[in-house]
Amino acid sequence: MSYLPVLRSPALFVAAIIQLFTVIGAAEDSVGKITSATGFEAVWRNPEEGYSVTTLSKGGVLLSEIDGARPVSFSPDGNILLVREAQQDDDCRHYLLNLGVGEYKQKWVEGEEKRIGGRFVVGASWSDDGKTITLKNADFIGGSDTIKVSQYCRQIRSGVKVTPEDPAKCEVVVSEASDRVILDIKSKFGIGRASVELADGEWPGTLTFRFHLRGLEGLKITRDGKMVADRRQATAYLKDGTVFSEKYLNAKEGYYQVDIPKSLLPDKPKALEVHWVDFYR
Repeated sequence: MSYLPVLRSPALFVAAIIQLFTVIGAAEDSVGKITSATGFEAVWRNPEEGYSVTTLSKGGVLLSEIDGARPVSFSPDGNILLVREAQQDDDCRHYLLNLGVGEYKQKWVEGEEKRIGGRFVVGASWSDDGKTITLKNADFIGGSDTIKVSQYCRQIRSGVKVTPEDPAKCEVVVSEASDRVILDIKSKFGIGRASVELADGEWPGTLTFRFHLRGLEGLKITRDGKMVADRRQATAYLKDGTVFSEKYLNAKEGYYQVDIPKSLLPDKPKALEVHWVDFYR
């Protein structure tokens, strides 16, 4: 895009400078909070100039703290958060977090670009159905970009929703691979529970659980109180995906994997109940 019209017109140049400092000034508010229709709260603070930290919570329970980020707005259904990068020496672009399925921090995958917008975006508006976002540029840049949420929001297609019993002690990342949905579970204290349900659409061909624990002495995955899988169905893998033959991973990086075929998954709206224990105390 050409900046010549701005440079050739003193009036336009002055207006551009004013708007630029308005954008920068707005980004330097010391503290703020936005709340979604579903009760998620995103609070940001600026511990230093040009740098923000965002805290996500729900119902008074801390979900995550994100360095170098500032919340912009929630989707109409309250489950997806538009985030702006807020740290020095970067392009200050934007990205999406699907909070409704437990994505409380962005997990960048090599070769996968999920950032949208740029430094001079001054406004964002969601479509009524939440399927698109329009990012408006500052006047001296001009124009706007309409983004399809499904292309930049990981997990939007699966419809699988995970609800940990205590989100502050359990991080769940939902991802997709072909006809498989993968639930990566990291449990702070090694013991936890979660429910897994289908919010919309259909179950995938396979639902894969990956428990990132040092050990897995206890596991129950149930449907209507009936056992679907237990510890005996779990296979230990190292970080590189090779099978680990010993019982305990201990200090080795890896996970315990359990695959649940679609035939064993409950009809909507029933849920799977998951309970795991790394080591019995």
